[in-house]
Amino acid sequence: MSSDSDVARRTFAEPHVLERTCPLCRAIACDVLFEISVRDFSTTNPTYDLDKLAVLPFMPEQTFPIVRCQECGFQYSRYRLVDQLAEYLYAEVINHDKSREKIFGLGKRRQLVSIWGRLLGASGSDPSERLDLKLLDFGCGWGDFLQVSSGPGVTPIGFEIDPVKREWGSKQG
Repeated sequence: MSSDSDVARRTFAEPHVLERTCPLCRAIACDVLFEISVRDFSTTNPTYDLDKLAVLPFMPEQTFPIVRCQECGFQYSRYRLVDQLAEYLYAEVINHDKSREKIFGLGKRRQLVSIWGRLLGASGSDPSERLDLKLLDFGCGWGDFLQVSSGPGVTPIGFEIDPVKREWGSKQG
């Protein structure tokens, strides 16, 4: 007899991921910076329903490489989920109420301000010069990092495929 997860696992069409070229310059050549396992990102995110995540066709130890383009230096995930799996992940696996609540916490804001400070420091801009930065947050979620980084001289732009988060973020400006 098959379990529910075995049945669900079989409903996802192959392939499960698509290999990407550089999203900026479309180059193929890249260097692996590090790899992250399914377990690494799933067990550290309290907004994931791990029972629903278990039906995805991935083993917890499976890794996904984060790479740097050899042509332009852009860093990105070498693979992306096919649309069917991405839709399931955003609609079923992520608990939107927990996820939205997390962004209002002081700890989360401190973390984002710290990240923004490190990015500004790494930008190579002279601290005495006027800022003129454009920031793309690909997978911006609820837009909380966009809010932290917005200000004079910074144009933050977010991209999000989850329709629930995208609608909420748009209403927040």
